[in-house]
Amino acid sequence: MDRRARALHLYGLPDARFLLVRGRSGQGARQPGRPQPAAAARCGGSPLLRQRRDGRRHRLHRPCRPPYRQAAGRAAAPAFPAADRPCRPGDSGLRGHDRPFAVPAQPRAGRSRRRRSRRPLFPLSFVPSQKVTFGGLTTTMLKKAVPFLSLLLAFILLTACGQNAANEPASSPSPSASPAAAGRIASMSIHITNNLLALGLTPAGSVVGGDVKDFLPHVKDRLEGVQKLGVVTEPDMEAVLALKPDSIFIDETYSGPDLAKFEQIAPTVSINPDKGTWKDHLRELAGHVGRQQQAEDFILDYDKQKDEVGALIKSRLGADAKVMAVRMTAKELRVMGMKRPVGPLLYDDLGLQPADGVEKIDKAYEVISQEVLPDFDADAILVIVSKGSEAKKNYGLLESNPLWKSLKAVQNKHVYVLDGQKWLDYSSLGHKMALDDAAKLFAE
Repeated sequence: MDRRARALHLYGLPDARFLLVRGRSGQGARQPGRPQPAAAARCGGSPLLRQRRDGRRHRLHRPCRPPYRQAAGRAAAPAFPAADRPCRPGDSGLRGHDRPFAVPAQPRAGRSRRRRSRRPLFPLSFVPSQKVTFGGLTTTMLKKAVPFLSLLLAFILLTACGQNAANEPASSPSPSASPAAAGRIASMSIHITNNLLALGLTPAGSVVGGDVKDFLPHVKDRLEGVQKLGVVTEPDMEAVLALKPDSIFIDETYSGPDLAKFEQIAPTVSINPDKGTWKDHLRELAGHVGRQQQAEDFILDYDKQKDEVGALIKSRLGADAKVMAVRMTAKELRVMGMKRPVGPLLYDDLGLQPADGVEKIDKAYEVISQEVLPDFDADAILVIVSKGSEAKKNYGLLESNPLWKSLKAVQNKHVYVLDGQKWLDYSSLGHKMALDDAAKLFAE
């Protein structure tokens, strides 16, 4: 096939007559009727344009890649290689207004324009039939392996991240929570104070109970010389500042919103009492002050003691005895529910069976009237009397009530008055003292 036939076949033209619109050297257009050289029709590095009636140009094909370029100081290379190969789809050429453009005299009627595929970013071969290999793998095999290699790389990265996370501790103590920073401790919670005592530490200052306006009676003798820092709900900031503590431990329930005020005085650690159990709180505090082993020893001794006390109570009341706890205050009578502070100690640690209806009280307590006491049908009643003369007076009136005397637990003499401060103290030391109190009551 000669050059003329190649041009006709490539561009779908009825003849090989072209009009040169603008040349590379800026020459004007040729006269109509003169045939364009076959080289320009085949691979002149120019896009083909169709002259519309309104004078605008329309691109029919993408530009072809020029096979040769003229180097500086050398003679111009021939327009095409000796092989005289035609343009291929995907070839790219030079663009610009100073490039020669050819305009077909008349496009072939009825021929649809085919969309050419894009050329790859970096061609592996300019010959379609050639297969380039890398280490024995062809380009086709490499393309198919790309998704698998991507997934493998992502898996390796995720595995490495997981190993790093596993090697790191669950929570690294902040500078304020390091053992070295816990020299002089200011405790802004009575539960934190008691947990510190359980770990063998005595704080330099501590808040006091809101009801008694003093340290709790069951730990008062162990807090001699400790600076009082006000009531837990209204801490004395001047006293905290004068204490010059090395670290401050606060209860998030009461002092959480005022955390910034404490941080201005000393490094501060906030502990959430509503998250986890008292054992979790003890372990968390022990991690901050470097007393992890003391915490584990305390929990081990507690678990051993609770099993002994639970067996003692069941031997006294019976294995299937139903138990309930009530609290008499100055204003109301409460039935203690399944939640802390009393519920977990009685029904989880000691393994006692709750009285009828107690399991439905999914909170700390529920206020009741004296008339509904028989509905619980309890075999034993544990009574907590709040501090103050009014609470004691109300409990005396309850004992003289015929309804109270008619209860099965009262008739069988299974009513036990507890030391309320120990049983209401939801701390490690409070639980330990509550077990001591129960062992003393049921051993008599």
